[in-house]
Amino acid sequence: MIGIVITIYNRPEYLFHCFESLKKADLSNCILVIIDDCSQDKKTIELIEQFSIPSVEVIKHRMAVRVGVRVGIRQGIDMVFHKCDHLMVLDGDTMVRKDFVEKIMILPQNGISTGFHSTVNNSDGSVRHPIIFEIEQFYLKKIIGGVNMAFSKDTYLKYVEPALLLPGNWDTNACHKLGADGKRVYSLKESVIQHLGLNSAMGHSGGNAVEKADESDTFYLHDLKNVTLVGVGSDHDAIKRSIDKCTKYIRWGQVKIFSNIGKGKHQLNQFVFKQLSYHIDTEYFLIVQADSWILNPSAWDDTFFEYDYIGNDGFCFRSTKFARILHQDNNIVLQNDPEANNYSEENNICKIYRKYLEDSYKIKFASKEITDRFVIENWSAKPPANKYNGSFGFHGFGSIDYTDSYITPPTP
Repeated sequence: MIGIVITIYNRPEYLFHCFESLKKADLSNCILVIIDDCSQDKKTIELIEQFSIPSVEVIKHRMAVRVGVRVGIRQGIDMVFHKCDHLMVLDGDTMVRKDFVEKIMILPQNGISTGFHSTVNNSDGSVRHPIIFEIEQFYLKKIIGGVNMAFSKDTYLKYVEPALLLPGNWDTNACHKLGADGKRVYSLKESVIQHLGLNSAMGHSGGNAVEKADESDTFYLHDLKNVTLVGVGSDHDAIKRSIDKCTKYIRWGQVKIFSNIGKGKHQLNQFVFKQLSYHIDTEYFLIVQADSWILNPSAWDDTFFEYDYIGNDGFCFRSTKFARILHQDNNIVLQNDPEANNYSEENNICKIYRKYLEDSYKIKFASKEITDRFVIENWSAKPPANKYNGSFGFHGFGSIDYTDSYITPPTP
């Protein structure tokens, strides 16, 4: 059994993504301990109260007064020490991959291990987490950060707990003491954990920050190698911004941008409707525009692959098979639907030709429930349907209500 201790103090915008990713992770041999270090933020408290994972033991403890990370970690470990063979520390401002526990436990267990690999240097140019030696799947490092650490109970008692009892950087001190005794610090090469808290409680990356916060450039949450990410529209720079946001935590089969297609909405829609699929080499593709991108990467669900069409013309997941039917069938012609009056692809596909596509080609359209999990649409959403509910992506600025959500609303 592995005990995972998560210390939390405010910052719901990060905690939301941490909890969302943990809900998708394989925690079959784990106990989670949530230590709330007397958070004052109402949304943080609400997130903790609502958090649960079926079939996983989750222990929640709120400190009576603010005590800091070191005391919080010790408190959490003490609560599960007698139940567990191994222990892990995880910051509340991290995102985890589904297989993060499995990958970390592959590392040798005779020292301190981490699933977080960062190459960020200190402000003076020195290497923050020096690599001593490289092995096929992992590095031996001199020190690692406290974003994520895993260790045996013996290692905890001899190296980690004493460091937690002393002032200074407990993570650095634990690694130095371990190394002095000839033991090793191990790090995966490909991160299975990402540090999201770039505006940190330690003062990193804030207005007066001296040091840059740790961030991994080898992390991905999902490996969607059979999906091409496609950006379309007239403003190349704005589309590139959307693409950058969509590639931050997801690895795509291919990424392509088509900008300045034609001279208006009609020409752009005609290109997507009748030509785009000839540029796609993967089984599926996701279309984004300047006003659409991924908000909640953990909301991706592989059941989306069961459908040929999910979403709308601004944020849309399609099978390439379906798109090529649109291109090749001469009975399907992009029409200027009077209801939309802009040659709307969505109106053509979902209203004018939907029955024909279903009957003739067995095209499978996503239900409203699946579509709502996939995207929230600004242009048609009216209260209360306009409240953001954790969907994978969004389309359009303006009327979507993010008031009760835990994310920072997107802006043009």
